[in-house]
Amino acid sequence: MESYLSGRGSNAHEGNSDESASSFSPYLTDPNKQLSEPATESPTQKNLDTETELIHQDDSGIKVEVVSVDGSPVNILIHIPDGRIIDLNCEY
Repeated sequence: MESYLSGRGSNAHEGNSDESASSFSPYLTDPNKQLSEPATESPTQKNLDTETELIHQDDSGIKVEVVSVDGSPVNILIHIPDGRIIDLNCEY
């Protein structure tokens, strides 16, 4: 009986490994797989009451904010002194 894994992985290609390397095509080179327009907010998100509250700030420059929509937290934003922002989504 033939092995279940025969013909898979490195055994699947017969011949030179350079041939398989030259046939590699990155996923994003296909224009059909790329977004042509940035995603827009849905109309329901624009009408919601959004507020941002600073909950922590220290001398090192780290700042933590909570973004709430209609009184429920949806994001926690951590501002790092080098300019980066860590965005944590809150899903319930």
